[in-house]
Amino acid sequence: MREMVSQFEVSVSTSCEDQRNGSNLVDSIKNILEVSVLTSCEDQRNGSNLVDSIKNIPMIPSDLVENQLLKFGNDPAIFSHVKKLSPEFVDHFFKIGAAQPTAQELENRCFPKDSHGRSFHENWYWKTIPNGEVVRRKWLSYSLTKNKLYCLFCALFGNNYKTNWGKEGFCNWKNGILKIVVHETSEAHIMASLKATHCLPFRGHREGWNEKLTGNFKDLALLLAKYSPALSAYITEVKLKGRKTSNFLSWQRQNQFINAISTNIKNTVQKEILNARFFSISLDTTFDISKKEQVSVVIRYINKDSENCTVNERLVAVRETVMTTGQQLFLLIEEIFKEMNIDWKTHLIGQSYDGAASMRGVYNGLQAIIKQQNPCATYVWCWAHRLSLVIVDAVSSCTEARDLFGNLETLYDFISSSKKRMSLYSEYQTKRYPGKPLRRLKRVDTTRWSSHSTALQTLFYTYDSILDTLNYLQNDISSDRICCVKAKSLYEYMLSERFVLTALTFKKMFDITSPLSSFLQGKNIDLLAAVSYVKSVDKKILTLRSETEFQELLKEKEEFITSKNDEFDITPLIQTRVRRKKVMAGDMALDEQPSQNPIQNFKINTYITIIDIINTQLSERFNESSIPLIKDLALFQKKRLVEITKSGKIPADAFNGFEQVYGKFITAADLRRDYIQFASVYMELEKSVTLPNKLHKQNQDITDVLYSDTENEQDSDDDNFHGENVGTIHTLYNVCCKTGLNDVFPALYIALSIALTLPIS
Repeated sequence: MREMVSQFEVSVSTSCEDQRNGSNLVDSIKNILEVSVLTSCEDQRNGSNLVDSIKNIPMIPSDLVENQLLKFGNDPAIFSHVKKLSPEFVDHFFKIGAAQPTAQELENRCFPKDSHGRSFHENWYWKTIPNGEVVRRKWLSYSLTKNKLYCLFCALFGNNYKTNWGKEGFCNWKNGILKIVVHETSEAHIMASLKATHCLPFRGHREGWNEKLTGNFKDLALLLAKYSPALSAYITEVKLKGRKTSNFLSWQRQNQFINAISTNIKNTVQKEILNARFFSISLDTTFDISKKEQVSVVIRYINKDSENCTVNERLVAVRETVMTTGQQLFLLIEEIFKEMNIDWKTHLIGQSYDGAASMRGVYNGLQAIIKQQNPCATYVWCWAHRLSLVIVDAVSSCTEARDLFGNLETLYDFISSSKKRMSLYSEYQTKRYPGKPLRRLKRVDTTRWSSHSTALQTLFYTYDSILDTLNYLQNDISSDRICCVKAKSLYEYMLSERFVLTALTFKKMFDITSPLSSFLQGKNIDLLAAVSYVKSVDKKILTLRSETEFQELLKEKEEFITSKNDEFDITPLIQTRVRRKKVMAGDMALDEQPSQNPIQNFKINTYITIIDIINTQLSERFNESSIPLIKDLALFQKKRLVEITKSGKIPADAFNGFEQVYGKFITAADLRRDYIQFASVYMELEKSVTLPNKLHKQNQDITDVLYSDTENEQDSDDDNFHGENVGTIHTLYNVCCKTGLNDVFPALYIALSIALTLPIS
């Protein structure tokens, strides 16, 4: 002990800048240490003098105090009053843990008693959880010097300095166990016990030392330097030397950290992919702000190491490319797979790209090049995206369609760009539609799949208030000439019969296609129903081509105009002048003259054109070889399992489409056999895996049981289970894995793994 005091003398005297005060400092601390350390455990009160004395010595530098306090073990009373502890000091006490001495370790073989004869009990270090297991309270720390209890976590990490558990200590032994339970369940204690991890970028835009924001890495280093003398000295040295020497805070080192993190993530993803065996890829390109084409590659696979075998979609690469041809993209993907040491020619079972020619091309597209070397890599293109492209083609198919949605976009920009116009629009809505919620105009954006439908729908809902707003603005003398001209142009267009006819035409189309778009974007859709739904929509659009449907449109137009005639005058369709062609010598007959009837012209040039474009695009974009596979995938749903269980039969050609693509892994006959056997026991297996809302039914009266009609009684067990997400491919896969049937039904297990890995699932 004398040697420790001597070492403390040397460390303090050599560290003080003012040597004149150094001797006084050493003498003061020496007296305190000699009194406290050399005193035996018989007099516990002398220990408290140590803490109180150290707190009351203003001349001792905080870093010197911390260095010497480390020699006194983990007594919480030593550091509980220090408001700002260095990271090294916090880390030291956190690693050694709470001070939990037992009575056998004390001099008197017992804990000190208060004036009422009560004392601390060492069994308070432990608690019994509801299942009977006894666990240690790692946060509970006992101070021998103070004879008090402290919370180690609150003292080191807590922000609430008012609590006695982190600062003053607790010594009310009468209600000891009760107060312990109250504290360990408090919000302050729980927050101090938890740590959060932050996914923040390292680098800053400008990283000079004189910049206000140098990036998260340097800013955090500067923040820690305020509490760490060693780090502060290192940063000062780096600033003085400048770029003449290498350091651990430079942008090169930050990039190395980023690369190391990236490598670690890639290694983890690579390990998970190899464990999953099957995987699929998604790829997309974008032109970034630096005018460079960037390619992002995402790999989808089943994480078998997770608890519920979750499906992961990991971004594994973002690469710059000059060319976006199918061959160039293939070389880029092949390079990425080579770096990750992934056998894509064997285990790649799906591809998902957009509709660009370089992606979906039959001969030179990326999907075709990959399928030449791996026929199992079936190409799946998002059906909701396809339908969106059909709508985009339709709204650009003719002059009237372009005028309609072009004016809708102009109207949105015109009203939304001014607070005054927005206020007028809202004011007229309140007058026209009292008690109804205010609506906002919607932008017509080709990147949002339902934007055309919602924009047109809002227009019809607030048609009168829009006209009131435009009429006010075109006659407003306080507005500039540009505002008046735009308002007048929009006002006249929206009061034209050609606008009404075109808008009602697209309203008919959207009433058919919008539900399909929402259905295809659903999370748990029935794939077989999706195929049938697309065909049904195609047929409905085709029926609009009939004369009966067109006359119905004209009837709706007349009703709409009649309802507005009391306030507004709708301009009828203009009869266009027909250019007369000169009759040349030798002509035996005249060319057929275009109809001069404006309604007939609208039908031919607008109505029929829109319908034909939608029908043609639906046939082209949804007619592909993957539909048989999609129909087979629809069988991996609870709805189909129940149907087959009840009937005991499966379609004779079931899974033939699956075998055509993935025949090297499984055969249709084996899959049908496993499927039928699995379907017969699935409902019972699901009950054993899925957690119900209620495990125990209410007790039923015995007379109700005896006299109930058991034959007509409906089974209500399904009411106890969550309906959400039940019956999806993921659910079936989890049931198969958790019940250990992956080796009993190997063909079904492989098929479910492939189906769940495909982007379409």
